[in-house]
Amino acid sequence: MASNPAASEDQIELFFLYCSPQVFMMTLAIFLLVRTVKLTSVKMRSIFSNITKCGFGIYLVHYFVVGLGYWLANVLSIPISLKIPMTAALVFLISWGFVATFYTIIPRASKWIFG
Repeated sequence: MASNPAASEDQIELFFLYCSPQVFMMTLAIFLLVRTVKLTSVKMRSIFSNITKCGFGIYLVHYFVVGLGYWLANVLSIPISLKIPMTAALVFLISWGFVATFYTIIPRASKWIFG
């Protein structure tokens, strides 16, 4: 679909929708991979525990940070093959930092705002 020059944006984005088989297969692969991880380090457990606590907030905030991530990747002239992974990592770190900071500053309100 992406190689078809006459395809509309809706047709190209069809494969990234939530209820598509591609998203199900990617989610299943990540779930099966993460399920086998055994964390023995206390520090790693606390990091993953914090990511889990902030997960819904990261989901809510990431939409506002994606544009900044793409802009920064363009400014830094990152090669196209690395642009999406670098942008994803950057957006995740910024979103997680934002939500985790709110959880430490105002934990009661953050629980209501970010879930």
